[in-house]
Amino acid sequence: FLLLLLTDLCYSFAQHLSQPLDGDLAWNIVPSNDVKPILESPLGIAVFERDKPYSNPNRFFCHWTIKTYFENIPLVLQNFVQPIDSIYLSCAISNIIIQIVLIFLLSMAISGSTNLFKMDFIIAAVLVAPLFQTNGYRNYMGIIDSSPTYTFFYALPCALSLLYFLPFIFKYYHKKNLPAQFLINLVWIPFALVISLSGPLNTGIALTFSLLAFLIITRSNFIDSNQNGI
Repeated sequence: FLLLLLTDLCYSFAQHLSQPLDGDLAWNIVPSNDVKPILESPLGIAVFERDKPYSNPNRFFCHWTIKTYFENIPLVLQNFVQPIDSIYLSCAISNIIIQIVLIFLLSMAISGSTNLFKMDFIIAAVLVAPLFQTNGYRNYMGIIDSSPTYTFFYALPCALSLLYFLPFIFKYYHKKNLPAQFLINLVWIPFALVISLSGPLNTGIALTFSLLAFLIITRSNFIDSNQNGI
């Protein structure tokens, strides 16, 4: 199973390496006049202070991450490959890293384990790996987009959202706590700000997940109160 998973990831990397660049990449890295206000004011306070237009709200960390990544990683890779190749290689590396992180987090959520070599974890990883279609059915069920920009703006924020709710999934679904729970308690409130400013989908996902969790817990507590008193 591990060999199968490794083979799939290597093949995915080879496919990522041949994907084209998208037009928004330079728009984010330079950055354009539309992106500069986002990087200068993550919370978009200028909207209220000076009635200033503000494009792409709630996406500061998407813009900051893609700009920081492509300002540095291609330069490092140019010590080994040609400049043009370094851009495509950088895209492939970021895509495969985000893909691995998503598979890892999904496997943790499904199996309730952080042990990479536990059979439940490995089976979960093998089962979710085919969902990451680089070619073939990517247009219908793809998670890692062929566009580097879309990968940073959608797949990466989804990974952050899953990471944010992972302690909750472990506690209420698997009846266990993640390791380093005290550290998690300290960073989870500032991490919520990062999540809310990391893409257009995260706030809707968080609202839907939190509402469903609230209803389930309320129903469970109501049933328990009927049995044990208010």
